Amino acid sequence: MGLGIVGGAQVKRQLQLLPLVSLVMFTAACHGGQSPSESVASNIAAVNSPCRATVEGTDVSTWREVAANEFTFCVPAEWRVGERDARHGSATLTWGSGAPPHETLGKSTGPVAGPAVSRSTLDLRQFSEEIGGRRAQLFRNRYGDDTYRSGASWDTPAVWLNGASRTAREADMQITIYRTVRFTP
Repeated sequence: MGLGIVGGAQVKRQLQLLPLVSLVMFTAACHGGQSPSESVASNIAAVNSPCRATVEGTDVSTWREVAANEFTFCVPAEWRVGERDARHGSATLTWGSGAPPHETLGKSTGPVAGPAVSRSTLDLRQFSEEIGGRRAQLFRNRYGDDTYRSGASWDTPAVWLNGASRTAREADMQITIYRTVRFTP
């Protein structure tokens, strides 16, 4: 004959819990059996490894190693590291595989350029050196008084790091970070 008041209240309560139960089940499925805190902890452990690289003239023993696809690199301990970026102050780093991103500056295209400025405030530097046992192409460019872009790229494997900053000191730090790159087998 009907559910009655007690039965109806029970069904209503179960229906109210259905979205919550679904969310919990979805979250568990996404983490492959790991709790969210275990998943985050495993990512943090990969970033908090001590730096194993050496850079001539710089003590990187207190830096943290960051694991990327096909390579590792190190950043100073105070840098905040995300999935594909790191930052400290006005300095930012991004990394990836394949061809490095390009921006168009006027009519020319090149590695992450900068804003249009007069030629008198440009300082464009491109050079190559061996890093991690492989030849790297690097650049450190200044556009105006407070815009710096830097980067390093390798052909084999095709990986890159790019940086943006507002001071020469931060741009120089980014070049040092690039020099910590080591390739994973």
